Amino acid sequence: MADDDDSAPDLKQKPHDIVLVHGRTEDGEGLRALRSRPERMELAEIRPAREGKPLPAAAELIQLRRRAESPLLYDVDVQFGDADRGGEASHGGPPKVASHKYRENWDAIFGKKRGHKMLN
Repeated sequence: MADDDDSAPDLKQKPHDIVLVHGRTEDGEGLRALRSRPERMELAEIRPAREGKPLPAAAELIQLRRRAESPLLYDVDVQFGDADRGGEASHGGPPKVASHKYRENWDAIFGKKRGHKMLN
């Protein structure tokens, strides 16, 4: 019996990334939230992006879309995050000086290394 029930979960659907806002930060400039992603749940702070100020190392630039169930529940759409940084925020030690794009285009800029010719 094939049942065309629309309430059945769609297996091809994008993994969930949801935020529940639950209060203001101590300085009053941001919001405290509980974020649920695939395989993990974490505490989060949501702060406005400021033009000319860099994002903190582990921060993501996100867009929130309010859900119908609750005025405090939002779907998250990541605009810029660790994957866009090339993983720079995920390692310890000093920051990377050369970006992934720079290394990728090294040959186009400087040409390929030539083999050493023997003098004799």
